[in-house]
Amino acid sequence: MATINTIQWTGNNLQEIDDFFSIDGKRIGGHGFVTDETMFVDTIIGKKFASKGDYIMKDWDNKFYVVKEETINRIFFSKI
Repeated sequence: MATINTIQWTGNNLQEIDDFFSIDGKRIGGHGFVTDETMFVDTIIGKKFASKGDYIMKDWDNKFYVVKEETINRIFFSKI
């Protein structure tokens, strides 16, 4: 079974974000902080911007994706 890991960028978890982009201390993905409200993530389709509250997903092949908080809420937390 494939595993997908996620982390939500809160603006207060910079170390956790750095750790999420590393394996055994080695960086496996590109990211950077543009402002206190915005960061970028290198994805398979280029640089994508994430805002506070957005989720960063890492797939089984260590590829990264930015998913808006609204999308996560709609898919996983909406009432049926």
